[in-house]
Amino acid sequence: MQAMPYSIWDGKEVGRSQYFWFRLTISYMVRILIPAVLVRILIPGIEVDLHSVSTPIDWSTPYRIE
Repeated sequence: MQAMPYSIWDGKEVGRSQYFWFRLTISYMVRILIPAVLVRILIPGIEVDLHSVSTPIDWSTPYRIE
């Protein structure tokens, strides 16, 4: 792979449509996928469930990870 003479994150020297999906995918992975994977690895006891996100949180009880 050739070294790029410009910064991908800058995107001013190159057309936006060329690297739009690449930058969108990278930013999505950095913001969402990587933290989710790190949580899965660092805290194996926790189960990331999509249904638990939509459920209301009971703030009266202290939150603990067992």
